[in-house]
Amino acid sequence: MAHPAWAATPRRRPAPSDAEARRKFEEAQAQYGLTNFTEAARLYAEAYRLRPARTALLLYVGDAYKKDWQAHGTLESLRKAIEFFQRYLDLAPPSADPSRATRELEGLRPRLAEEEKRARSQRLESAHGVAAIELVGQLIRERDADGAEVVLARAKSEPGHARTEVAALFRLEAELAAAKGDGARAVAAFRALLALEPGFALPATAEPRSAAAFAEAFRANAGQRLSAQHVPTSAIRRGVPARIRLQIDADPLAMIKAAQVSFRARGAGAWAEARYPSAANMVLSLPAEFVAALEAGSEVEYYVRLLGERDAILLEFGGAEAPFSFAVREPEVKATRPLVAAPQRTAAEPSGALRTAGWAALAGGGGLLTLGVVTSAWGKSLEGDLDKACPAPERICGTAAARNENGRYETLRTLWRVGFIAGGTAVATGALLLWLSPDRPARVGVRLVPFVGWGLGGIVGVF
Repeated sequence: MAHPAWAATPRRRPAPSDAEARRKFEEAQAQYGLTNFTEAARLYAEAYRLRPARTALLLYVGDAYKKDWQAHGTLESLRKAIEFFQRYLDLAPPSADPSRATRELEGLRPRLAEEEKRARSQRLESAHGVAAIELVGQLIRERDADGAEVVLARAKSEPGHARTEVAALFRLEAELAAAKGDGARAVAAFRALLALEPGFALPATAEPRSAAAFAEAFRANAGQRLSAQHVPTSAIRRGVPARIRLQIDADPLAMIKAAQVSFRARGAGAWAEARYPSAANMVLSLPAEFVAALEAGSEVEYYVRLLGERDAILLEFGGAEAPFSFAVREPEVKATRPLVAAPQRTAAEPSGALRTAGWAALAGGGGLLTLGVVTSAWGKSLEGDLDKACPAPERICGTAAARNENGRYETLRTLWRVGFIAGGTAVATGALLLWLSPDRPARVGVRLVPFVGWGLGGIVGVF
């Protein structure tokens, strides 16, 4: 009996395509009977491609996909069943009976809505870690902003994201916020992204609102980036605290919340961890009980992480696969020196350099004082005659001889002043040098030497 979808053409030789289509149809029927529904649907569709005039074949394709969905719960098969039943209604001739396709669509479409809702819920709830981050991107591209927001919030709440994951979350949050029209949130997320990755650039295909928010964030950051330094510890002495130093150079958005050091004795296997609050300059001391157990000759491996919210890794120095290390050495032994009594010096010991200079200053000072005394006495002898020839205080001289005599007097006055001042200074300096001399006599006397000159006077102490 001929199948209703394949009525024989009246009194004519079948075309090659018609024969091939009939063969595909029969193969499809066989697969359908074996419950290979997706293969049956494929063969029914191939028969329809060869003989598109036979629109009834679309019902067979739709029915095979419906059976596959019922057997295996494949959501894509349900969608295809609806697609082919609808195509039959669109392409069937007016004489065709649409009732079956209509009934199928009325029953399948509500089921598709239920299944898609259930599948969406499972999709949003099952993704974690990197999978959740990837799903956020897919949902944004699908323009499912509400679903993307749900998954993004859960992904951000998960602790311990790697630096690349943190950057991806900031980027996705910025794109999602821009798509929802929340410009301020988009700018804040882009600023955080640029602090982590200053070289990041949006693709040319970015949406205008994302591009505008990124440009504003770029201007606000002005090239500032999150940066820190660590100089590895090279060695410690056994019993001495092990300190690891960190310096935070820039944290423009106050993203760093704590520092974490992972450490172990080389070859120990498991890593221990210690956590420290954030500061601009940090000295991280490893636990005292760990350091106390270290033997000289052992080595310590460590790496450091700077953490943000929910322990997200913002910066990392070293790592579990490539840690830093430092050696533990024997305690430092300080050499002791025997006490030696200081030698006793006597007055008979030879003078040192200070003592020689002191005596020289005393001698020079004495000579200058003598010059002051001689010149002041000479000047005094001239003063009586000058008072007559050149009356004081203006000293206006009427003759050339008087003017010459007055010039000689002024020269003598300058000499005695220089002699007394310089001589007194030299004597005082010499006395001080003798006092400071390390090899001065055990007993040194003190005496005062007065000096008097023309218009000057004083006392010089000699030690």
